Amino acid sequence: MYSKLKLYFVLSIAAITAVSASAQQSNPEFPFNSLVVQPPVAEESTGRDLQKELDQVRTLLDIQQQQLDALKRLSEASAEQLTTPLAGNAIDGSQEDIERLKAAGLQAAQRDQEIEYQLDRLIEEVDSLDRNGSQLPATLREVFLPSRYDQSPIVMYNTLQAGFTDIGEENSNFGAPTWLPHFYMTFQEKYQLQINPQINAESFELLSGQMDWFATDHLTFSFGRFYSPLGFFNERLHTSWVLKTPDDPLVFEVIYPHQLSMNGIQARGATYLGDLPVKLEYTGFCSNGFSLTPENPTAQQYADFRLMRKSFLDVNNDKAFGGRLGLFFPYLGLVVGASGLLNGAYDVAGENDLSLVDFDASYHAGNWDLKFEYVRVSQQAPTGHINRQGFYFQSAYRNYDSIHPFFGNLEYLFRFGHVDFDGIDLAVTGLTFGAPDHTPINRNRYTLGTNYYFSPSLIAKVAYEFNDELEFTEIDDNGILAQVSWGF
Repeated sequence: MYSKLKLYFVLSIAAITAVSASAQQSNPEFPFNSLVVQPPVAEESTGRDLQKELDQVRTLLDIQQQQLDALKRLSEASAEQLTTPLAGNAIDGSQEDIERLKAAGLQAAQRDQEIEYQLDRLIEEVDSLDRNGSQLPATLREVFLPSRYDQSPIVMYNTLQAGFTDIGEENSNFGAPTWLPHFYMTFQEKYQLQINPQINAESFELLSGQMDWFATDHLTFSFGRFYSPLGFFNERLHTSWVLKTPDDPLVFEVIYPHQLSMNGIQARGATYLGDLPVKLEYTGFCSNGFSLTPENPTAQQYADFRLMRKSFLDVNNDKAFGGRLGLFFPYLGLVVGASGLLNGAYDVAGENDLSLVDFDASYHAGNWDLKFEYVRVSQQAPTGHINRQGFYFQSAYRNYDSIHPFFGNLEYLFRFGHVDFDGIDLAVTGLTFGAPDHTPINRNRYTLGTNYYFSPSLIAKVAYEFNDELEFTEIDDNGILAQVSWGF
């Protein structure tokens, strides 16, 4: 419809132009575009000239009247066209165009309103966050407050283990299951309480009970009873579902007592060495140290280092100082460390000192896991100087890439341990130290084992051990050990 109106206006202009051109040709002296009649200039003229001028004026008036009539007719035709509905497809097409334009206009208006609404809402939300903070629940929002939160959630982890032994001529035995709950309570992300008792049907023992203060990202202070940080095994591998054998290495049964805990204060941390991909681990402590509680110990009590590990009291006011330095190479899966202890006097009389050194290495990469640790203890005694030393090496292989899940969960290991003693006279002390493998005699131990992982923290272990006593009568202490351990 709009295109036809344009056509009518074009035709009207063309008609006016044609009429104007005709008038200009017949009267070139008078311009067509002058709609106002200009009177002739008063001049001296004859009557004939006056008549000629009057004729020209009449002609001009006739031309103007023709123009007005043409414009009138075109206006009437345009008005009639506007009021006359289009027929057929033209009407439908025009109506569709109109409706489509209307719909597009409405959509554009709605879109503009929606954008404006969303913009206003975002501005209000940003302003509200600036004024009121995050809209998190109160219990969660307080975690992000500068003052920190003041609630102390308690987390509990557990270890449950049960074992079987059939060693030498001793009766085979299913040991009492042992439960080791681990309680952790954190306060304001800067303080933590740790409690780790060991409970079974025969005994109760507090392995650790400490309060930690996270002073910085690289330094933590601990107060109370904590696992001895000397070496790698005692602190990091003693948990049964982490340990890959049913029992501890020989060196931690007669040289350096296993599950050794200390009462005192400890500072520890770790940090990367500049831009190097190497982390430095450091630990230092002051504790009561090893103590022999009897006032008049026997030769056997001096020789049995295991008696000193459960001491809670300082018997002579002489404190022990020690620590560990280690290097961790994450890209290699390698940890190496050196530890030392200056125990001072360990007896009631305060006359005999004790010191310890430890070197450890741990490697885990791919399917292989390797462990090594060496311990040496120098002990003064009334009968002379006692030296204890020993080490163990362990190699474990697990094919994580096995196409069969069963074989992928199997692990095979070999462990070799050696201990030797100097300064202990077994003729004086005797051979009764509670168990055959606790007797302080030089020996080698070989362990072959197989483990099956039902899950990363649920493991079944079976091992066979045979001992080779050196320079001494063989003791029947070979046998089978089994254990199931679950961390949850």
